[in-house]
Amino acid sequence: MIKPYINSAVFLGLIVLIVSSCSTQKNKLPNRAYHNVTTRYNVFFNGRESLKEGIATLEENHQDDFTQVLPLKIYTDSNNVSSILPQMDRAISKSSDGIQKHSMYIKKTEYNKWIDDCYLVMGKAYFYKRDFGLAIENFEYLTRAYKDKEEGFNAQLWLVRTYIQQKKLEKADALLTKIMFNKNFPETLKNQLAEVYAMLYATQKNYNLAIPELQTVLEATKKRKQKARITFIIAQMYAAIGNTKEASNYYLQVLKLAPSYKLQFYAKINRAMAYDAGSGTSDEIKKELHKLAKDIKNEEFLDQIYYALADIELKEGHKQTGIDYLQLSAQKSISNNNQKAKSYLRLADIYFEEPDYRLAQAFYDSTTAALSPQHADYERILNKRNSLTRLVRNINTVEREDSLLKFASLSEKEQRKIIDDIIAEVRNKEEQERIERENAALNNTPQINQNTQPQFGK
Repeated sequence: MIKPYINSAVFLGLIVLIVSSCSTQKNKLPNRAYHNVTTRYNVFFNGRESLKEGIATLEENHQDDFTQVLPLKIYTDSNNVSSILPQMDRAISKSSDGIQKHSMYIKKTEYNKWIDDCYLVMGKAYFYKRDFGLAIENFEYLTRAYKDKEEGFNAQLWLVRTYIQQKKLEKADALLTKIMFNKNFPETLKNQLAEVYAMLYATQKNYNLAIPELQTVLEATKKRKQKARITFIIAQMYAAIGNTKEASNYYLQVLKLAPSYKLQFYAKINRAMAYDAGSGTSDEIKKELHKLAKDIKNEEFLDQIYYALADIELKEGHKQTGIDYLQLSAQKSISNNNQKAKSYLRLADIYFEEPDYRLAQAFYDSTTAALSPQHADYERILNKRNSLTRLVRNINTVEREDSLLKFASLSEKEQRKIIDDIIAEVRNKEEQERIERENAALNNTPQINQNTQPQFGK
């Protein structure tokens, strides 16, 4: 009869041990073990997984705009943030529970080594929710609590990301400089530092400085998919600064990495547009583009293919052929408004340089109609269109007044002849429209089937 009492005592002792271990104010091994294990596997893990799920959903739904330099990382904007709110809210809830229930902050020291991870997950979730104020609070807390430690530096890099998203670029630049010159900055975060610098320079369109940072990131990247994207971005940046030779080389590297079909397609297209008229014949490139145009898989990309052909023709001085391809490009842009706008803009610029201000104004007007107001160049193009609209209005006024003055200077007989010709032209047009309406009505009249008799009272 002694064993039951012993078992009860052992059980009671275990309960007492577990309860005493739950205290977050005792810096003892059982307490630390309990709260570290519970935070890691029950709280932090679930919060981190929700964060990962949200980011994966964001990346899966993202559609790249290949008319612009691609972003290195996919972050939320006002249009897509709602799609990941449930995952981010769960990540915040789990992380907050972990901090409130399991933090062992005793005498200005945190003894639960997973609490900083909870703060970081929560800060990132707020970042992706675009609640930048709360994101900054979390990152700044980590910066203070883990000063000159890896956790603190990691939080500072996320602070920089937040400032970039807020367009506070001077603040981002100042913090990056401070980080870079801190002798305690860990080697383990050097690639992340290069990545954030590349983001800042890309936002500033300072591609000369962004390229070396991206090359550092590229060297450290192992996954083929990520390597292909970074290589593609470097090629875009070289093209943007006019280094077509390096752009072409990097687009060729993209193709060797065998990326997704879409990235492979745009690498071919952009490599064609990196063609330098002084570097040799374009026959091979044109042949490749025409081959792409015939492939049924590329039907949705015909606008980009014709734009690339237009670009080559214009570089070679074949202006009218280039214009024809640009018009064909705009015509084939059914769902890709960015490309349609790009084709219209190129046409507008061509006619502006001639100068043919009427046609230029018309194409700038078409550009603004197709272009998203969020586009980086929207305001500039809109202002140019408005200026040309006023200019064309003034030109029309001057020409109309000149015509009236010229008409007034004619004899009465000459004036009557001009008026009679205008009246005749209007009448001929009205008669032609009447005939067309009658023909259309006849064509739409139901035909009676002679073999079918009407049925009455069946």
